[in-house]
Amino acid sequence: MSHFVKATRDKLQAFTLIELLVVIVIIGVLATLATVAVSSARGRARDAKRVSDLKQISTALEMYYADYFSYPNLITPGQALTSPDGSKTYMSKVPNNPTPWAEDACTSGSDYVYNPVGGLTNPPSYNISGCLAKGTGSLAAGEVAMTPTGLNSVTCPARICGDCSTTACGGTCATNITKDAVTYAETYPTVQIGGQCWMTKSITNVGTMTTGVVYADDAIVERACYDNLQANCDTDGALYAWNEAMYLPASAATTQFTAYTGSGANAKRQGICPVGWHIPSDKEFATLENYLDPVINDGTNYFADQMGTSGTTGWRPTTVNVTTNPSRKMKSARTALGSLSVGIPTNIYPRWDYDAVYYGTDTAGFSALPAGEGLVAAFTYRGMGADFWSSSQYSATNAWRRILYSYRSQSYRSSDSKNNGFSVRCLKD
Repeated sequence: MSHFVKATRDKLQAFTLIELLVVIVIIGVLATLATVAVSSARGRARDAKRVSDLKQISTALEMYYADYFSYPNLITPGQALTSPDGSKTYMSKVPNNPTPWAEDACTSGSDYVYNPVGGLTNPPSYNISGCLAKGTGSLAAGEVAMTPTGLNSVTCPARICGDCSTTACGGTCATNITKDAVTYAETYPTVQIGGQCWMTKSITNVGTMTTGVVYADDAIVERACYDNLQANCDTDGALYAWNEAMYLPASAATTQFTAYTGSGANAKRQGICPVGWHIPSDKEFATLENYLDPVINDGTNYFADQMGTSGTTGWRPTTVNVTTNPSRKMKSARTALGSLSVGIPTNIYPRWDYDAVYYGTDTAGFSALPAGEGLVAAFTYRGMGADFWSSSQYSATNAWRRILYSYRSQSYRSSDSKNNGFSVRCLKD
């Protein structure tokens, strides 16, 4: 009997190493499959929540419309949707897009973005853009838009159908930009400067030209042309008030705007730029200046927010160096008395007023032209200055800008009234 027990025990010895490895591999595969399944299920649950959110927002908007025969000018995720006088609440808190925003089909996620359609004041329609990471039901993964007619997948995100998101830096963005049901044919060369990709000319003809520089009609995008001449928009680029550049109602000229894509230093606003591009922030202009003239040396957190008074107003850098300062490198070489660059005609306007010391070399390829300013009372500085809006606000009534002058080699940082008309450059996302 004892021999039988011993033989039986010999046959019941522990697993061999190979058998253990096989078991471990099987367990690992099963664990991986379970993790993937859980992750996929969570992603689809987030998509289902997004669809539910957008439908709830739409229901609240229709209740608003029933009372006012128009939709709100602006709604912001995380805040209440109320009547204009605040006496009635349609939604105690507009839901936020579940995180993570950037996953699977949503490569550059954001919170829900509300876009008034048909006018920026009392709009007759709206568009809320979102993104489904995996898709749900009949909705495929990718961009979606909620409108008064329902929720649908879209091939043209948000309100702007011009798409230069796939344009390789150094190439040319040739696109149609659709604004307020009007399509504008636009062509923009691009250039790589350090780690940034910039358009090398300002936005030209997006919007309706106004006679003067009063931007009063929220139903359309308005632009000014220097001296009220369309030809100057064609050659110089248009001049936009800050709220027009940002594609916001006139009320944004006197109130703080907060609905950016992202937050803090990473906040972006597409504004009147095509898809894949945005209005550069104050910090992004600082990044450009730091790259062109390291003496400025602001540090990565110098301009940290989309609204604030931090940083120094004035010349950048404070010391003149005609070789290294950013303005000369950014200004077009087209001057009144000649050109440093072969192939740039000197008889085409605008051109920089001649300065024997501070003329532009355009070594950065930014190719800034002196389009001047459209101030509330008059046009001024064509030939002498180029002003560019940033998306960053200084206060409720002012926003940060950058200026290049014909008579200085440095750039200039200052805030100015949102009502003034300046040039708009776009930066790739």
